[in-house]
Amino acid sequence: ISSLYESALYVFVFMWTPVLEARSQVAFGTQAIPHGIIFSLFMCCKMAGSQVFVLVLGGSTHANHVLCAVFALSLACFTVPLVTYSYTATLVAFCCFE
Repeated sequence: ISSLYESALYVFVFMWTPVLEARSQVAFGTQAIPHGIIFSLFMCCKMAGSQVFVLVLGGSTHANHVLCAVFALSLACFTVPLVTYSYTATLVAFCCFE
């Protein structure tokens, strides 16, 4: 199960740029996106997620419950680009995945 999640993460690493560029073309008329700002945003979301995990869960929750919640949230985040072509919704979903 862990390897499947890691493989989804690696696919995301290579595909976030083309996905956001395609949506940027529709939303703003240009494929140019601020790669550095978006990557920095992803890193901030990663840091925020780790802090939320420590503060909210902190060891009081069983690992299998956390794992199920992470998989459910990841599924929801990856479903957003499939059901909408919105640049903003896709970016927010990607930030939640991070």
